[in-house]
Amino acid sequence: MTRIVVQRTVGRARRLALIAVLVVTLFGGLSGCGRRVGLAPDVRVRPCGAVVDVAGTSLERSQVSWASPDDVGHRAKLDAWCNTVGPIVVHRAQSGSPVVGRLVVIGWNVHLGAGDVLRLVDDLRAGRLGAHLTGAAIALILQESFRAGALVPGLMNGAPVPDRIAPHGPTPRRGALDIATTLGLNLYYLPMMRNGRADIGEDEEDRGLAVLSSLPLTDLQAIELPLERQRRLAAAATVRVDAGSGDPLNLRLINLHLETRGRGRHVWLGSPQVRNRQVEALTASLTRDVSTLIEGDLNTWANHEPVLQTLTREFTPCTDGRPTFGGGLHLDTFFARLPAGWKLTCRRLDQKYGSDHAPIVAVLEKRPD
Repeated sequence: MTRIVVQRTVGRARRLALIAVLVVTLFGGLSGCGRRVGLAPDVRVRPCGAVVDVAGTSLERSQVSWASPDDVGHRAKLDAWCNTVGPIVVHRAQSGSPVVGRLVVIGWNVHLGAGDVLRLVDDLRAGRLGAHLTGAAIALILQESFRAGALVPGLMNGAPVPDRIAPHGPTPRRGALDIATTLGLNLYYLPMMRNGRADIGEDEEDRGLAVLSSLPLTDLQAIELPLERQRRLAAAATVRVDAGSGDPLNLRLINLHLETRGRGRHVWLGSPQVRNRQVEALTASLTRDVSTLIEGDLNTWANHEPVLQTLTREFTPCTDGRPTFGGGLHLDTFFARLPAGWKLTCRRLDQKYGSDHAPIVAVLEKRPD
């Protein structure tokens, strides 16, 4: 009797799984039938396009160029989200002389400051992540970073605000500005959306993308992706990696955080096509003859999602094959387009350092002649 019950249970589970796949495929396909939205340069002056340093002093807006959807309706809705966040932050630190020919890039969703970035960087600098990495140039590509305080504006009635993410852990939450100044790194912080509501007793916070590096960050760009459910962005910055001999490598770093789901109430309803539309718009807007390293929380819950295929057509994925999130999910990945003479290796760390995502360490090196 027990064997019969087990067989029936397994059969029912398989049927339900098949139905789920068919539903996702159907609704995903239907949700992708709308007009494709591209990206175009955006020279409008908006409050959220202001640029400041870590002290809040105004800087030239021209330091950051913008690209936004070429659809007027998308831009209008994105503006409502944009008005809920504070200005962009650019911090230029004094940088030492790194080991030539090597750049260590850490890609990580830090879960609104729960990830202990200071301890991770200390382990890297102390050689605990590999003695050969000590002294190398460093770049951090962080999703779900945050900024709190007076630079975050008050809210107007009806403004789009997502639920607050405020994890509790053994170490204090650290925002992007605090991390940059403590570690002595250059910073480009691009706020994406509000983090909860201050009118119900929550702190004034926004959350977004942070790129930090021991190398100067130049050619800063803010890229607003087609709007699906929430405002999603990509942050681009360029670093110059000394090759030791020959021409240095100008490498464009792109920090990307895609939508978790579509407008439906269920997490799976059309979400693969939602993410793919965002990445198709992004890749179509990028110059193809530029060396590029993309890292992001893609929110992909299946290994065959269209977004992975779209990125793989343009870039080479870099992964050790291990999941980066609970439940065996591969949410976070590096993609690269590099010139001859350079190689990239990637490995997921075993520790999560307090976040709900595991960090990935990518090592970019000049190949020996």
